[in-house]
Amino acid sequence: MVALEPGAHNFETAGHNKETNGAHNLTLLCAAASNQSGEISFSDGMNGRIGLGVVRPAYSIDDLARKFGRPDVVKIDVEGYERKVLEGATATLAAKPDWYVEVHSGLGLEANGSCPEEIVEVFGNAGYRLYIQDDIHYRFPFRPLDAIPHRWFQLVATAE
Repeated sequence: MVALEPGAHNFETAGHNKETNGAHNLTLLCAAASNQSGEISFSDGMNGRIGLGVVRPAYSIDDLARKFGRPDVVKIDVEGYERKVLEGATATLAAKPDWYVEVHSGLGLEANGSCPEEIVEVFGNAGYRLYIQDDIHYRFPFRPLDAIPHRWFQLVATAE
């Protein structure tokens, strides 16, 4: 298992949780996901975002899959940078792992030049079944995608 966390506080907390829970199969990287590997500027904080701030290593999902092996599940929670991250995941998408994506519509997605329709389209075009959960209080279960929300939602994509 590989986890990326570019935020200093969240990375430290994740490391503590890894040790506390004996998660020896977890590789934790203080880095960000992006469309290509290299470096990226990150505004550090509890819900940090790609933007002016500290420079962190960046990895595409495809490069991570080549280095660590094909994933069974990919979780993306990148505060509005979803489309860019998915641009670096074309080979991984084709390999058909399951996906769990927090879509930050109205919370950074549009500021990064994307929209919820683009995120849904990536998975629809790749032949995935799509489910959403759009209650921020988690009171309701996931359901088949029937309409694309224009607010924060969680998307689960499973291979057909």
